[in-house]
Amino acid sequence: MSVIELRGVSRRYEVGGGVVIALEDVDLEVEIGKFIVVLGPSGSGKTTLLNMIGALDTPTDGEITIAEQRVAIARALATGNRVLLADEPTAKLDFHTGIQILELLQDQTHAGITVLIVTHNRELSRCADRVIELSSGRVMTDGPPAGGQVTIAALHW
Repeated sequence: MSVIELRGVSRRYEVGGGVVIALEDVDLEVEIGKFIVVLGPSGSGKTTLLNMIGALDTPTDGEITIAEQRVAIARALATGNRVLLADEPTAKLDFHTGIQILELLQDQTHAGITVLIVTHNRELSRCADRVIELSSGRVMTDGPPAGGQVTIAALHW
């Protein structure tokens, strides 16, 4: 069962008389209880995607269906929301603390909570159920981690 569905989602911004395409024609279904990592370089659309799923922004085109509108870590853990969104949750953390945060997030999937993380850190994708890679606002790959899924304990960065 999907907790989030995106159909033909695009987001364009007018900047300095020009148009910047942050996302273009994105189709995704996110299932309940999955640990998902969205990868991509700066400017690829990761945060825009997360902001639209979290109802902080709206698409220029397309449709987003979300079981829960706004989700924050504390609220998701405290109130039983079914989706938890995290933008670079391990950024600027030491390795040990980053691992603890990832374990906390991944543990939520056992309770049926879907966790969607956006990050630049490709290493984090190795422990995901699913990896969505963005480039120039488009989904380039969508599937299991390259090389297979590993435990969080096997990560190094």
